[in-house]
Amino acid sequence: MRLTQIKTLAAGLWIATIGAGGLLAHVSQPASWAVLGACAVIPAAAMLHFWNPPAPTMSQTIQKALR
Repeated sequence: MRLTQIKTLAAGLWIATIGAGGLLAHVSQPASWAVLGACAVIPAAAMLHFWNPPAPTMSQTIQKALR
């Protein structure tokens, strides 16, 4: 899998987990759902933004230069 697919999957699973937790906790107030939504979306968005691919190894850099 590519890094972008892994990041999207991880963010989706995080949001789904928070949503399932809200359903299991019988959250019924709109304000509570708004807080849960923020707790689900903000960390997921931060993860998508700050999760960078690993730096290329020395071997990969040399191989790229030789091509």
